[in-house]
Amino acid sequence: MHYALNVILPADQVSMEKIEKLTEPYGPYQHLKKRPALCSLSDIFNMRSHKIFMLKMKIESRDAENSIRELCQRELEVCENMTLEQYGDYYFKGLERDEDGNLLSPYIPQCNFDYWVVGGRFKGHLMNLENASNEIKDNCCSISHAIETKKIPKAIVVPEGKWFDRWTMDKLLPAEEWEKIVIDHYMKYPEHMVVMLDCHQE
Repeated sequence: MHYALNVILPADQVSMEKIEKLTEPYGPYQHLKKRPALCSLSDIFNMRSHKIFMLKMKIESRDAENSIRELCQRELEVCENMTLEQYGDYYFKGLERDEDGNLLSPYIPQCNFDYWVVGGRFKGHLMNLENASNEIKDNCCSISHAIETKKIPKAIVVPEGKWFDRWTMDKLLPAEEWEKIVIDHYMKYPEHMVVMLDCHQE
């Protein structure tokens, strides 16, 4: 399933780094203390795939500085050339292990998304752009524009990091009720910007 997530950001903090920071708590990889789980090779494969995907996104982003791209490129080469066992030992060095030596992982099967991209299936939607790219500039608008055009996604993340979505007890809120909730949150941040993400969830 794909759905739109709008991230609300201060106008001077619209960046991939800030988006990643706000969405990280709701993705499949969290800090060990949140939910420990045995780390299988399948888990490590998913983690490495996500890491490679995010690194490639940073390398291709026009918002990234050359020095950041170079660092990401070097890290990408390391990731792609490692076996899954090597990746687990390299990236999770220092994490606890059980009595059989299995890594205790930050992997969380129950999460709000498996991965996301800026724009994706919804690229250009906020500003009704044709031939839009997946860059932030083509998937970003002011709060006032989002209110005026009623750009209502299935979920939002506010600047404080809290997540709100239309699903409640496995049921969708009525469209009118959810729209009011989103608009009310938009109105709390009149000087902010909105960036639309395409989230995927199994």
